Amino acid sequence: MRLRFLDRLIDLQPRVAITVEKCVTFEEAMLCRPGRAGTVPPTLLLEWLGQATSLLVAESTDYAHLPVVGSFHSCRFGAPLSAGDRATLRIQVRSWHPDAALVDGAVDAPDGTPALTIERAACAFLPLATLWDPDDLRAAVRAARGEFPGPVRGLMERG
Repeated sequence: MRLRFLDRLIDLQPRVAITVEKCVTFEEAMLCRPGRAGTVPPTLLLEWLGQATSLLVAESTDYAHLPVVGSFHSCRFGAPLSAGDRATLRIQVRSWHPDAALVDGAVDAPDGTPALTIERAACAFLPLATLWDPDDLRAAVRAARGEFPGPVRGLMERG
């Protein structure tokens, strides 16, 4: 089972930027952590940004590649997120190469204060088909855009 955390695709500019929306669920906010029950674990925010970056890279490479983050220059956690919050996630490309990219990212709380900011995340690209079914990812992107029923390229050939 693959967990998808991004709820709505707001804007996508291939090789430039992506903005998505994430509605925090009760389960995400109640993961067991001493002293911080009721708020989303900060590491989960990193996963959300990773998934947003994956959508940006997949769409930018015609579903040929996915990113693997090797490192980032800085990471700052801020305002906690709780169940019911609607977070905005943004990934901005600093530089793009055929096999890698350098990006900045942010998760903002509903009031606009940062819950997480990362700078200069280095992403190497790997072939998407070895990690994930490209048609499955296309379907996830279509759902995030609000385009629900209808066939996804490739499904008809297999059926």
